[in-house]
Order: sequence, then C-alpha cells, then structure tokens
Amino acid sequence: MLKTQRINTERRDNNEDWVRLRKETGDVIDGILKGTIVVDAQRISICYYTACGEQVVNNFSEIGKAWKYNGRTETASKVNRALNGQFAEKKGYEFDIERKVMTQIKLQYPHDATGKGCIAMMVVRRKSELAKSTNKISTKTHEGRIITKRTTIETKDEGRRKPKVKESVKVINNKTSQWYDKDRCEYTGDTKKNIQNVFPKTISY
Repeated sequence: MLKTQRINTERRDNNEDWVRLRKETGDVIDGILKGTIVVDAQRISICYYTACGEQVVNNFSEIGKAWKYNGRTETASKVNRALNGQFAEKKGYEFDIERKVMTQIKLQYPHDATGKGCIAMMVVRRKSELAKSTNKISTKTHEGRIITKRTTIETKDEGRRKPKVKESVKVINNKTSQWYDKDRCEYTGDTKKNIQNVFPKTISY
C-alpha cells in the first residue's frame, strides 16, 4: 500500500483473501491500540462517574465517558496523555505493533519491499481515528475539544517553534481556549517565559 492509498486496490482485486486479511489485521490493530490506551488510562487514573460514584476506566469506551461528562483541563490532559502522549514518547510504536500483528496473523512482506509497511500505516491511522472519535464525544455536553496541533493562524502569528513537550495540548470549550504542557501548566511555546501551574498537579508521567 502506497502512502497515498487508504486501500491497495491492486491487491484487493487480485487476492481473494484480501478482504478477510484486512479485516483481521484491522481487528488485531484495534485490540492492541485500545489495550495499550486503557492500561495507560488506568495508570494515570482516568475516572468516570457512575451511580456508585467515581470509577477508574476498565475499557476504551469508558475513556470517552470520562471526557464526555468531565470537561476539566485535568481530564483533558489525562485523556490526551493516554490517546496521544504515550505514543509520542515511544518512537516507532507503529513498527512494534506491526511486528506483533504480523506474528499473530502470520504475515510477511515481500523481500524487496521498501519504505514504511502498510500495516504500520494502518496503525497510525487507526490511532488517529480513536483519538478523534473520543474527542468528538463531548459535542453534546461541554463541547470541549482536545487539540494537539496549532492552527495555520497560530503558526503564522507565533512563527516556527519546537514544542517544549510533545504532550502539549490545547483545550477549547465554551469558556476557555488555552494551551497546556504535560504538567498541566499554561504553555505558550515560549520557553523563556515563566509559566504558572493553574491547578494542583495530581499525577506524574
């Protein structure tokens, strides 16, 4: 599969097992990603509220519930950490997952294959889809959004800069619009400016 392709149409049209293998590959990728995200979410105590009170998440869908009903900056920071931050720290995570998937399904690339493998690309795309779907869950509640990239206007106004940390996140809701670093301090990207912790730090990374 080329970088410009979402579906390798040539393989699909000439391999009767293509549909089955793609679905099986996607299911395994989905399981590994969700499992990894849930483990990190439990480690940093992402919680959601039930009739019995506050409860640490047990599965991926409960991470969405935590964000849907709690739009605080602390929750946004934790959700961003589980969905994006941990993967930013693990360079080449997509290749690690690719190897696990190929071993489990017993697949291998042709010996003359070059560049990033299609399974690694599927991993990156699926991780992005999971983050986006979780982010959108708050649309009908607090309308908060978790953003990890600057807009074109922000880039133009602020100029080129290297983010202080990869887990920097912008939290937008109906009250505020502010960038924070991974320690949940207000962050503008200017390392020469003093930053102020806007609420107590309750977890460490």
